[in-house]
Amino acid sequence: MKKIKLTNGKYATVDDEDFPYLSRFRWICSTDQQPVREIINYKKRYIIDMADFVIQRPNRAVVFYKNGNHYDLRKENIGFSSYSIKVNRSRKRIGTTSKYKGVSWGGDSKNKPWLVYVSIYPSKTLYVGSYATEKDGALAYNEKAFELYGEYAYQNKLE
Repeated sequence: MKKIKLTNGKYATVDDEDFPYLSRFRWICSTDQQPVREIINYKKRYIIDMADFVIQRPNRAVVFYKNGNHYDLRKENIGFSSYSIKVNRSRKRIGTTSKYKGVSWGGDSKNKPWLVYVSIYPSKTLYVGSYATEKDGALAYNEKAFELYGEYAYQNKLE
Protein backbone atom coordinates (compact mmCIF):
# COMPACT_ATOMS: atom_id res chain seq x y z
CA MET A 1 0.00 0.00 0.00
CA LYS A 2 1.45 3.37 -1.09
CA LYS A 3 0.31 6.99 -1.14
CA ILE A 4 0.01 9.41 -4.05
CA LYS A 5 -0.03 13.16 -3.37
CA LEU A 6 -3.04 15.16 -4.59
CA THR A 7 -3.21 18.90 -5.25
CA ASN A 8 -5.15 19.75 -2.08
CA GLY A 9 -2.46 18.37 0.23
CA LYS A 10 -4.28 15.07 0.69
CA TYR A 11 -3.08 11.63 -0.33
CA ALA A 12 -4.73 8.74 -2.19
CA THR A 13 -3.89 5.22 -1.00
CA VAL A 14 -3.29 2.68 -3.78
CA ASP A 15 -2.08 -0.90 -4.06
CA ASP A 16 1.67 -1.46 -4.51
CA GLU A 17 1.23 -2.85 -8.04
CA ASP A 18 -0.74 0.25 -9.18
CA PHE A 19 1.66 2.82 -7.73
CA PRO A 20 4.33 2.85 -10.52
CA TYR A 21 1.75 3.65 -13.21
CA LEU A 22 -0.45 6.07 -11.22
CA SER A 23 2.46 8.05 -9.77
CA ARG A 24 3.48 9.19 -13.28
CA PHE A 25 0.47 11.52 -13.50
CA ARG A 26 -0.58 14.72 -11.74
CA TRP A 27 -3.72 14.07 -9.69
CA ILE A 28 -6.15 16.73 -8.50
CA CYS A 29 -9.03 16.63 -6.07
CA SER A 30 -12.41 17.23 -7.73
CA THR A 31 -15.18 19.33 -6.21
CA ASP A 32 -16.77 16.18 -4.76
CA GLN A 33 -13.46 15.14 -3.16
CA GLN A 34 -12.53 12.43 -5.67
CA PRO A 35 -8.96 11.90 -6.92
CA VAL A 36 -9.14 12.65 -10.66
CA ARG A 37 -6.89 13.38 -13.61
CA GLU A 38 -7.65 16.34 -15.83
CA ILE A 39 -6.81 15.97 -19.52
CA ILE A 40 -7.11 18.84 -21.96
CA ASN A 41 -7.07 17.73 -25.57
CA TYR A 42 -7.98 19.95 -28.52
CA LYS A 43 -9.55 22.54 -26.22
CA LYS A 44 -11.77 19.89 -24.59
CA ARG A 45 -11.47 19.10 -20.93
CA TYR A 46 -11.83 15.50 -19.71
CA ILE A 47 -11.98 14.41 -16.08
CA ILE A 48 -11.15 10.77 -15.33
CA ASP A 49 -11.52 9.21 -11.86
CA MET A 50 -8.46 7.50 -10.44
CA ALA A 51 -10.71 4.50 -9.76
CA ASP A 52 -11.07 4.03 -13.53
CA PHE A 53 -7.29 3.66 -13.80
CA VAL A 54 -7.24 1.10 -10.98
CA ILE A 55 -10.07 -1.23 -11.99
CA GLN A 56 -12.33 -1.54 -15.04
CA ARG A 57 -15.81 -0.17 -14.42
CA PRO A 58 -18.76 -2.18 -15.79
CA ASN A 59 -21.13 -0.31 -18.14
CA ARG A 60 -23.33 2.27 -16.39
CA ALA A 61 -22.01 1.27 -12.98
CA VAL A 62 -21.29 3.78 -10.24
CA VAL A 63 -18.15 3.56 -8.08
CA PHE A 64 -18.56 3.31 -4.33
CA TYR A 65 -15.98 2.91 -1.62
CA LYS A 66 -16.68 0.10 0.83
CA ASN A 67 -15.14 1.91 3.80
CA GLY A 68 -16.55 5.30 2.74
CA ASN A 69 -13.09 6.82 2.16
CA HIS A 70 -12.84 8.30 -1.37
CA TYR A 71 -9.07 8.52 -1.03
CA ASP A 72 -8.65 4.76 -0.43
CA LEU A 73 -8.29 3.36 -3.95
CA ARG A 74 -7.07 -0.12 -3.12
CA LYS A 75 -8.88 -2.72 -5.23
CA GLU A 76 -10.36 -4.35 -2.13
CA ASN A 77 -12.09 -1.05 -1.22
CA ILE A 78 -13.62 -0.26 -4.64
CA GLY A 79 -17.04 -1.59 -5.52
CA PHE A 80 -19.55 -0.95 -8.27
CA SER A 81 -23.30 -0.61 -7.99
CA SER A 82 -26.35 0.98 -9.51
CA TYR A 83 -26.99 4.66 -8.86
CA SER A 84 -29.80 3.88 -6.39
CA ILE A 85 -27.42 1.92 -4.15
CA LYS A 86 -24.95 4.79 -4.22
CA VAL A 87 -27.70 7.22 -3.20
CA ASN A 88 -28.64 4.96 -0.30
CA ARG A 89 -25.02 4.57 0.85
CA SER A 90 -24.52 8.33 1.06
CA ARG A 91 -24.39 9.93 4.48
CA LYS A 92 -27.12 11.96 6.13
CA ARG A 93 -27.50 15.52 4.86
CA ILE A 94 -26.33 18.32 7.11
CA GLY A 95 -28.95 20.73 8.43
CA THR A 96 -31.88 18.31 8.63
CA THR A 97 -34.30 18.02 11.56
CA SER A 98 -32.99 14.64 12.71
CA LYS A 99 -29.57 13.29 13.59
CA TYR A 100 -30.40 10.12 11.60
CA LYS A 101 -30.54 9.60 7.85
CA GLY A 102 -34.05 9.12 6.44
CA VAL A 103 -35.80 10.48 9.54
CA SER A 104 -37.45 13.90 9.67
CA TRP A 105 -39.71 15.85 11.99
CA GLY A 106 -43.27 15.81 10.67
CA GLY A 107 -44.50 18.37 13.18
CA ASP A 108 -48.25 17.71 12.77
CA SER A 109 -48.89 14.53 14.70
CA LYS A 110 -48.53 14.51 18.49
CA ASN A 111 -48.31 10.70 18.76
CA LYS A 112 -45.94 9.87 15.89
CA PRO A 113 -44.15 13.03 14.76
CA TRP A 114 -41.09 11.37 13.15
CA LEU A 115 -41.50 10.49 9.46
CA VAL A 116 -39.23 7.94 7.74
CA TYR A 117 -38.34 7.78 4.04
CA VAL A 118 -35.83 5.69 2.06
CA SER A 119 -34.43 6.82 -1.30
CA ILE A 120 -35.06 4.25 -4.00
CA TYR A 121 -33.88 6.26 -6.99
CA PRO A 122 -32.33 9.70 -7.37
CA SER A 123 -35.69 11.45 -7.52
CA LYS A 124 -37.94 8.92 -5.77
CA THR A 125 -38.46 8.12 -2.12
CA LEU A 126 -40.36 5.37 -0.36
CA TYR A 127 -42.47 6.31 2.67
CA VAL A 128 -41.74 3.84 5.49
CA GLY A 129 -44.02 5.22 8.20
CA SER A 130 -44.31 7.57 11.17
CA TYR A 131 -42.84 6.85 14.60
CA ALA A 132 -43.11 8.15 18.14
CA THR A 133 -39.37 8.59 18.69
CA GLU A 134 -36.48 9.58 16.49
CA LYS A 135 -34.64 6.38 17.42
CA ASP A 136 -37.61 4.18 16.45
CA GLY A 137 -37.64 5.95 13.09
CA ALA A 138 -33.92 5.30 12.62
CA LEU A 139 -34.44 1.59 13.40
CA ALA A 140 -37.25 1.43 10.82
CA TYR A 141 -35.02 3.15 8.26
CA ASN A 142 -32.21 0.65 8.91
CA GLU A 143 -34.55 -2.32 8.46
CA LYS A 144 -36.13 -1.03 5.24
CA ALA A 145 -32.78 0.04 3.74
CA PHE A 146 -31.31 -3.40 4.50
CA GLU A 147 -34.37 -5.06 2.95
CA LEU A 148 -33.93 -3.00 -0.24
CA TYR A 149 -30.13 -2.86 -0.56
CA GLY A 150 -28.78 -5.74 1.55
CA GLU A 151 -25.15 -5.49 2.62
CA TYR A 152 -24.74 -2.19 0.71
CA ALA A 153 -27.39 -0.38 2.75
CA TYR A 154 -26.43 2.64 4.83
CA GLN A 155 -27.17 1.92 8.47
CA ASN A 156 -27.76 4.67 11.04
CA LYS A 157 -25.53 4.38 14.09
CA LEU A 158 -27.98 4.41 16.98
CA GLU A 159 -27.07 6.22 20.18
